[in-house]
Amino acid sequence: MRHGKNLWRGATRMSSVILSSRCWKDQAEPLISPRLHPARKPPVPSDSSEQGQPGRSAKAFGLSDADDLGESPDRPAKSRSRMTLVALLIVLAAAIGLLTLSRWKDAQLSTERANSGLRHPAVGEPLPELHLEPLVGTETTVELADVKGQVVLINYWGTWCPPCRVEFPHIVELSERFGDREDFRFLSVSCIARLGGDTSRLQSDTAAYLEHQNVDFPVYSDIQGISRWALLQAGRSDSFAFPTTVVLDRQGVIQGVWVGYASGYEQGMGNLVDRLLDASAEPAASESAGAK
Repeated sequence: MRHGKNLWRGATRMSSVILSSRCWKDQAEPLISPRLHPARKPPVPSDSSEQGQPGRSAKAFGLSDADDLGESPDRPAKSRSRMTLVALLIVLAAAIGLLTLSRWKDAQLSTERANSGLRHPAVGEPLPELHLEPLVGTETTVELADVKGQVVLINYWGTWCPPCRVEFPHIVELSERFGDREDFRFLSVSCIARLGGDTSRLQSDTAAYLEHQNVDFPVYSDIQGISRWALLQAGRSDSFAFPTTVVLDRQGVIQGVWVGYASGYEQGMGNLVDRLLDASAEPAASESAGAK
């Protein structure tokens, strides 16, 4: 009897353990579900046509990859074209700037050269003496007294002198420019490298050069160097260079001296002669009006 009761109690306890074990298992299953287990990540939807590409594909919405990025397919080409255009504009602007600056500097340099003859030490001094002998196309000697009352341009040059030959056409233009003025005198003085020398050789070389240049005006000589020495005295100098061009006013005062030749010298010479002729013409006009 007692043995039967014990058997019943054992069976009851075993069934309780089994039921309680099943309940724990049913409750614990959600804790180990694959959807919430930390060792597994939730699946990411992907395009069926492009496996391995995360996220939604732009093609799913009818867009291209370029549209998905907010760019048109030809935008990089347009950007390069704009950059090229900007670079060309910058280069063009720089070139124009350099050209303008270069021209401005050339103009400044030309002006400085033109005015260089006005800063010679002899400017403002009276020419002490002038004595020129006839050489080609004239038989007349010229003294300082012969040119008083005239604006005078004296050009010392030589056929053997390269800078003289470069300057020569410009001097010819000046002589023609003012040649019709009675109050203007142009004196061309052909020289040899050293004082003295053979006058006949100088004459033949000068005549041949004038013929070659198709120029016809009287040319003088300063064989003894009297006129050149007088100019050196006025400028307190001891050396003479070729070519040298001198401009005298009506009173025989030196107003400009250009030694050597550089582009722009002829402009300064012409401007000075113009100014002296205009200045001397005003008093003459006033005297004529007073006499009437």
